[in-house]
Amino acid sequence: MNLLTTLTAIVAVSHFQPSLCLTEKEQKLITANNEFAIRLLKVLPSPPNDNLFFSPYSLSTALGMAYVGARGATQQQLSEALGYSAASLTESDVEEAFGHQNSRLQAHGSQAGLEVANSAAVQENFNVLESYYNVLNHSFNAHVFKVDFEQHGQEAVDAINAW
Repeated sequence: MNLLTTLTAIVAVSHFQPSLCLTEKEQKLITANNEFAIRLLKVLPSPPNDNLFFSPYSLSTALGMAYVGARGATQQQLSEALGYSAASLTESDVEEAFGHQNSRLQAHGSQAGLEVANSAAVQENFNVLESYYNVLNHSFNAHVFKVDFEQHGQEAVDAINAW
């Protein structure tokens, strides 16, 4: 019987894929994102007999991008709304966990038919810290582009929709 157990263990270990193991921070982020999605689903209006479709991952990612760029009361409110506070996730934890998730999705997502693309449109005369651009690029794999919401609002909308 020990030989059978040993052979089973060897086969199991040989199929182990370390790239698919989640870090503790990723597990916490996934739990927070799932709980956020459930809370959101409960409050989104949906007419009777109609279906409601939204992407919880996309919303969590977009709001996560806002969270890491926010400061003070705004960041605290986002942390509470997204469940980061309850999960004891810090800003750097969120950056790291999204970075791991997005790297994994970029590497394996197409095999499952999933393509992830993130972007941020920034008012062209608005000063943004270079460190925030770096976080968006490295943790969220986001493309950042500048638009003029003030003077050319429709062109900005068109650029966002075309992206």
